Amino acid sequence: HLVLIRGIKPWQYMFSLTIGNMLASFSCMLSLYASLFIFCAAYGKLALILPTFLCIIVMSINSMFLSAAVSVISIKAPAYIAGIAGIITYATGILHGVLDTLANTAQGAGAALARIILFLIPDFSAVQQQASNMLTGAPVDPEPILGSLMLLYLVLSLTFVLFRKEV
Repeated sequence: HLVLIRGIKPWQYMFSLTIGNMLASFSCMLSLYASLFIFCAAYGKLALILPTFLCIIVMSINSMFLSAAVSVISIKAPAYIAGIAGIITYATGILHGVLDTLANTAQGAGAALARIILFLIPDFSAVQQQASNMLTGAPVDPEPILGSLMLLYLVLSLTFVLFRKEV
């Protein structure tokens, strides 16, 4: 109510709220993994600090996507529906490879729907694997990371689509 009285457009408020939730999830990731920086410094592994930081940034893409998706869903749906959708999105993202195999072996409308859902949810485990590759020095495949970033952009653009009459 206070937002509408002050002249802030709802799409601006929701976009700012979504970005704020994404930054909060990134900050939580940094605070959770801050002990790794301390560990690297304490044991003289200073060469691991930059790869650790890059690993945290890449892993935070998953949490930023999840927080943005739940924020966008909560624009039109009740909080409990958004929470359930977040849990389903997380499970689908983690089990992406298995679900992709099942969708490719199935036939019919259910298989087509499963492929569409898997296309719209990034492969969280592949992104985590690339973050692990950054830390271990293995070759990094940028495709899962870029795919997740593009889907994150798509979710953020939904903020404008849901308020298209006002933009």
